[in-house]
Amino acid sequence: MYHDDREVQSIGISNALTAFILFLKEIHNTVLVGHNSKIFDVPILINALEKNGLLNNFMSSVKGFIDTLPLFKECIPNQPSYSQPKIYNTLFGELYSAHDSMEDVVALRRLFEKISPSLVLKSKFSGTYESVMQLYQHRNCTKGLLTTLRPLTNSKTITNCMATKIASSGLGLSHLKLAHKRDRQQGIENLFTELCGHPSKARVTKSKKIIQATSTYLNDLEE
Repeated sequence: MYHDDREVQSIGISNALTAFILFLKEIHNTVLVGHNSKIFDVPILINALEKNGLLNNFMSSVKGFIDTLPLFKECIPNQPSYSQPKIYNTLFGELYSAHDSMEDVVALRRLFEKISPSLVLKSKFSGTYESVMQLYQHRNCTKGLLTTLRPLTNSKTITNCMATKIASSGLGLSHLKLAHKRDRQQGIENLFTELCGHPSKARVTKSKKIIQATSTYLNDLEE
């Protein structure tokens, strides 16, 4: 392992995670804080823990997580950038060695203490074990469904962005085929425009162009 072109000592991921868990067990009621952690750090961490059979042990050692990215957006509005180094520079008027793990941790701690969010704000941007696992499982499910939609993106029937939106809604190619088999283009339209949550929000899209293109692709698939 190298850092700044210099070889540094390192240990295997399993040993590193085990040591991290032992460290956490020394602290009670631990809440982990990270910048953009909900989208980036936490899923990566959970994936590594799961692969190494340490997920349950880890989750019994923490109460939850706080994502400082949306928290900072609320506490310090109208910033041109909410990257951690930029926010740090704004509040402290200095730079630090960003993306060095120790430097990042120290910088985030200073930011968190400087902003000193209320308990209400901490709760607003926190996630429990259950909510984090739901998000993680949803992301994994989306990845699996997205794989089935590759024929549609490869043929340029839909964009990668639209495929992700379809998969995120819990739909894969098999669901589209079934809806199309039942009621052709109308079946796809019913599926994509199904109301979800907000009274005017479609499950996927109301775009006639996308609905027709998807239906045409499925028609060709049957021939």
